[in-house]
Amino acid sequence: MRTVLILFCLNFAAVTATAQTQRDPEKAAKAFEAAKRAKALGNYKRSIERLREAYKYLPDPMLQVNIARRYIDLNDPENALKELRLVKTSNRRVRKLVKEEIASIEELMNKPLMVTFDTDPPGALLTFDKGDPLSTPGRRNLARGDYKVSIALDGYEKQEATLSIQGIRPINRSWKLKSFHGHLRVVVGGVPAGTQATVTLDDKPVKGGDRIRVARGKHWVRCSLGDKHKNQLMVDVGPGADLDVRCVLTGVTDKEAAEWKTIAGWSSVGVGAAVILTGVALFASYAVDINDYPSPQYNIDSESKRLGGGIATGVGAGLVGLGTYWLLTK
Repeated sequence: MRTVLILFCLNFAAVTATAQTQRDPEKAAKAFEAAKRAKALGNYKRSIERLREAYKYLPDPMLQVNIARRYIDLNDPENALKELRLVKTSNRRVRKLVKEEIASIEELMNKPLMVTFDTDPPGALLTFDKGDPLSTPGRRNLARGDYKVSIALDGYEKQEATLSIQGIRPINRSWKLKSFHGHLRVVVGGVPAGTQATVTLDDKPVKGGDRIRVARGKHWVRCSLGDKHKNQLMVDVGPGADLDVRCVLTGVTDKEAAEWKTIAGWSSVGVGAAVILTGVALFASYAVDINDYPSPQYNIDSESKRLGGGIATGVGAGLVGLGTYWLLTK
């Protein structure tokens, strides 16, 4: 009885195994076409799944070769080798092909990998825990393994990264650096040449036309000329930004733009005739005799001129006035 039961179990297992490996070329063809579409779309993992499904219905060794090639597309040579070594076939052409592909993968795995490094902006210094430093952009052959990399560029935040060198395909590594600050230059428009308007950045006075280092983020720029002409704008300074901002004032006339300048001055004591009704004396100072007073030198528009003369007037209480007078010009 026990012998009959054992034989029954063995026969049932054989029937089950046969059913699981039953060939179905039509299903295999559909799965293979799905694998090709997935490969064309760059979905190599899905392509491998469909190729395994096709192999289940049609155990062709070339399907295993294609699975190995998809692992190469994934830059996973270890699994590619594992798949190729599972190929069992009496076909001499296929055996030769498998042997050649195994040898090619093993040769590539024994060579260093070419790694290309880049940063935005370029010019950063990369320091490795193993090997010499490197400036970006640059490239280097590296043995497989993990590397700690430090990325540094003046004016930008220092970064640390771990670089894993695996597979057989060339590798590209790139980093976008974050700046500590940006730069901003404010130019005032709408005023005559030579006129100096008032410029503030976040309510702090700055000189228009100078390039200023500022923190990243939003800033208020304001410009003005007198009380009537004012403008302001918000500026967003991004990482590493180098911005020119034009703050325009409108309606400024040449007369408003001109500045009063003191070109001569003196002090005097004068005697005048009192005006009794007002209690205020207007007088001409004897100390300002234009024939005796030495003419001062001054400079306007880069041309040397002489002061030709003038009359000093002042306000005094009673008969004697003490004052300081200025001759002004525009």
